Amino acid sequence: MPDRNQQADAILKSIHQGEGGKLKIFLGAAPGVGKTYAMLCAGRERLQQGEEVLVGLVETHGRAETEKLLDGFEILPRKQIEYHGHSLTEFDLDAALARKPRLILVDELAHTNVPGSRHRRRYQDIAELLAAGIDVYTTLNIQHLVSLRDLVLQITGVRVRETVPDQFIDDANEIVFVDLPPSTLIERLHEGKVYLPEYARSALDSFFSASNLTALRELAMREVMERVDARLKTHLDARAVGLEYAIREKLLVLISTNSDHEYLIRIGRQIADRRLLPWMVVWVDTGRVQDQKASARLQSAFSLARELGAETETLRGVNTYQTIVLFIAEHRINTVLVGSGSRYRWQPWRKRLYQHLIESGLPLEVSVFSSPDKPLELKLPADRKAGSAASAAMCWRC
Repeated sequence: MPDRNQQADAILKSIHQGEGGKLKIFLGAAPGVGKTYAMLCAGRERLQQGEEVLVGLVETHGRAETEKLLDGFEILPRKQIEYHGHSLTEFDLDAALARKPRLILVDELAHTNVPGSRHRRRYQDIAELLAAGIDVYTTLNIQHLVSLRDLVLQITGVRVRETVPDQFIDDANEIVFVDLPPSTLIERLHEGKVYLPEYARSALDSFFSASNLTALRELAMREVMERVDARLKTHLDARAVGLEYAIREKLLVLISTNSDHEYLIRIGRQIADRRLLPWMVVWVDTGRVQDQKASARLQSAFSLARELGAETETLRGVNTYQTIVLFIAEHRINTVLVGSGSRYRWQPWRKRLYQHLIESGLPLEVSVFSSPDKPLELKLPADRKAGSAASAAMCWRC
C-alpha cells in the first residue's frame, strides 16, 4: 500500500507541473443538490461539440431524471471484484486508460475503492487519468475536504471518514458550485428525489436538518469564493512583473508529540486560506527519546500538513520556547497557532508555552486552540509586554 500511495503522490506532482488532463469539480454543500446532473449536462455539451466523452462511473441513486441524462453516452462497464465471497463492482481504471477518451465523467471523488483495486481512493484513480492526458469531470460534497473535517463534526455531529486532500481541489482547473436552498433540498428528500424512501427519513432526522444544511451551504460558498480570490490574486501577481510588495504575513503552526495536534493543522489550513498566508508546521526536537506511539503521531501530523499544502520543519534545541522564539524572529513570523497544553500538575504556577510566547516581546498574534477532547481554560497574563498581541480562540468540538 505505501508504494501505491507514493505512486499516486508522484502522479499528483506531474499534474501540479501543468502536465496532463484538466480537472473540473462540481462542488455542492450536500447530497441531492444536483452535482451529478450538472456534470452530465456539462459532459453532454462537450459531446455535442463532437468530442469523445466517456461515462466512467455515475451514481444515479435511482433518480429517474439523472438516469435519463445517460442516454446517448458511451458507458464504461464496471469492473467485478470478488471480496469476502461477494461480487462487487468498481470503476475500471485500466479499461478507462486503455480507452483514453478526451473526457471522462467519474462521480464521487471522495469514494473509497473496493479492496483489491489498484488505488485505495478514487481521487488517486482520477489523478492517474489526469496524468495520462484525459480530462476529468467529477463531483464532491464540501464535507469531504480534509481540512474541514473538524468543522463539519462541530456543525453536524458527524465525523466524515472519506476525505480528499485540499491540494487536489486547489489544483483543479475549474470548480463549479452547484447550489440549492436548504428548504428545496429537504422538499426533494421528502419526494424521494435524493434517497430511496427507506433512507430518506433517517437522513432527515440526522444530517439533513435545516440548520446543518444552511451551515454547510455557507461553508461551501466560502470555500469556493476563497479559491476564486486566491486564483485572481495569483493571476494579478503573475502580471505584476517588477513590482515590489510589502512583506506578507506568515503563519506558523507549532505541534508536539504529547498531543494529537492534527486538529491544529486543519485549523491552520483554514486560517491560511482565509488570509491567503504562506504557512508552515514546525516541531521542536529537544532530544527526548520518543516512544513508538509519539513518533507515529508526529509522522502522521507531518504527512497531513504536507497533504494540506504546508511546509514542514523540525527544529533542534534543548528548550522548545528558546528554539521557537529564535526561529520566529529569524523568519519574521507574525502569526502563531499553538495548542493550549496542560497544566503542570505539581507546579501549577509554571506558565505554559503560549503564555511565554505572548510575553516574548515579539510582534506576534498568538492563537490558542484547545484539544477537541477537552474545553480550554485560558488565563492570559495581565501584564503583556508592549509590542505583543494575543488572540485566544476557544474551540470546543474542533
